[in-house]
Amino acid sequence: MPTSTSTLLGSPDEHHSRQVTTLAFGSCHNRRLLEKYHAETGDTKSIWKSVAEQRPDAWLWTGDAVYLPKRKGVGSVQSLVDEYNEMLYIRNEQTASEPLTLQYGEVVKYVVPLGAFGTWDDHDYGANDRGNDMPQREPRRDAFLDFLDVPQDSPRRHREGVYNSITFGEGDKKVKVIFLDTRWHRDSHLIPSLASSKIPLGSVLACLTRWFSAAQLPERQKDYDGTVLGEEQWQWLERQVEDSDASVNVIVSSIQVFTTNPAVESWGHFEKERDRFVRTIQDLPGLVILSGDVHHAELLGAGPILEVTSSGMTHSCTGPFYGVLCEHILDSFNTHRKQSDFPSGSNGYYTDKNFGTLKIDWHSKTPTFTVNVHDHSGKIVLSTVRALSNSSKLSEMEIQRIPKLAEDHNIPTFQIATTISLVASLLLIVLMIW
Repeated sequence: MPTSTSTLLGSPDEHHSRQVTTLAFGSCHNRRLLEKYHAETGDTKSIWKSVAEQRPDAWLWTGDAVYLPKRKGVGSVQSLVDEYNEMLYIRNEQTASEPLTLQYGEVVKYVVPLGAFGTWDDHDYGANDRGNDMPQREPRRDAFLDFLDVPQDSPRRHREGVYNSITFGEGDKKVKVIFLDTRWHRDSHLIPSLASSKIPLGSVLACLTRWFSAAQLPERQKDYDGTVLGEEQWQWLERQVEDSDASVNVIVSSIQVFTTNPAVESWGHFEKERDRFVRTIQDLPGLVILSGDVHHAELLGAGPILEVTSSGMTHSCTGPFYGVLCEHILDSFNTHRKQSDFPSGSNGYYTDKNFGTLKIDWHSKTPTFTVNVHDHSGKIVLSTVRALSNSSKLSEMEIQRIPKLAEDHNIPTFQIATTISLVASLLLIVLMIW
């Protein structure tokens, strides 16, 4: 339990006095796919066992903690509750202590001393790509807060969204984690997504329309006034940043901030919002952004601001949907990745199942934090180090030069290919309906 809570706008929702050295994080967890993987491969080591081996002080959800059995349309609140309960299920203590078969509920109860915290994304919100048009947002919020064991008398129970903050430690060894809600207030994309509709191939069509708007309508995309956070959350975030006295500041956004890949949901589809976001957070010391959603891991950023994506605890972009195109797409849209963030010979991304850790070295002469991405077995596959003293400040020119969606691919051939793909998909959908 937290040592204190607060209702003040700039104060953390929870404060734990315990000093932390390791935070683990992850996203995109489908328990049915995890069960299928173990049944088909015979691999008895759960990814949660690999998480436990890192001995984290806390677990951070960066979105999509659950997936509903029904992938089309809008899932019911009760179906979300059922999924959360399945995630929290704990076997008897003797079975739960078996070294290879740990599951999420057991890790949270027996392994992670400070528990689990987090935000949601579209699937634990209840429907693919949905934003402020989602029905029954309040009971969905309550179900998610129940999943995270948030007290019934917490002010978060009355908040429009699941955004929240927490601090760990004291003095110059304090860590602040700010979780954003990129769903509750978020407007539709420039071309509204059909991913949660019952139209065949709706998710594919949603990717193509996002791609099309970035490639063919860049000026309209630039001028689009849609919001990601909503003004109430913006004011809260600004105060959270202004009042932070932490040496390490972690901001969790369920969708990527700096990617140039136009097919995925990201802040890049809301350029004015991303510009405001960068200006808001850039003065924070020891800054790192954690994101999820995209079913691959990646080291990316803008100038000195680091973003680390860990996505796909149970599935990856090399499976159904992108398939063999996954790595080609990641190689094609790469201007948001800096070679200085990863070793020579690495491409800065990882396309198999993964989770992440943030490890803080408080005791070195120059304190640092290291962000690692681990594969299913726990092996480190991506890693980057930052000194806590590093500045994240960007000049006005650097802000203006943050790569836009599809910026390096906005050429006639690319535009034509995108248009042909979109038209072909529409024709295919019409034929399927017909």
